[in-house]
Amino acid sequence: MALTEKQVTWDTGSNSNSLAAGATEDSDTMTGLSAAALDRAIMCKADNNGTPSAGDEVSFWLKPTLGDPDGAGADEFPTDDHAIFLCRLDTNADDPAIMTVPLAEIAGTAWEDFIVFTDNHASTNAITCSATLLERT
Repeated sequence: MALTEKQVTWDTGSNSNSLAAGATEDSDTMTGLSAAALDRAIMCKADNNGTPSAGDEVSFWLKPTLGDPDGAGADEFPTDDHAIFLCRLDTNADDPAIMTVPLAEIAGTAWEDFIVFTDNHASTNAITCSATLLERT
């Protein structure tokens, strides 16, 4: 058994993303997942850039590739409204807030690429988001 860690990146290579209050953003497209994975997990982290207050939360969502369902020649990903919910981190309760989410139900499936979608629910503070994917093969 081997455990592999793959950093999720934003803005073409940055390990984290400072997400403005009320903003949303997709990560870079992550590729190279192992088809032999027995299970997967994703570690999500939210670190408030200011003094946390009630409502300073970030939601993390997963957008696995759908392949090319219409035959147009390019991979497609779910829209924001159809992504898979991972977790909501409350930086007012814990700052930074960190959570590991098992992805075992999609381990070994055909999806090869994914995007992490983040949604900052804070009204004033930017929150720095980061994530890493763990695969056990």
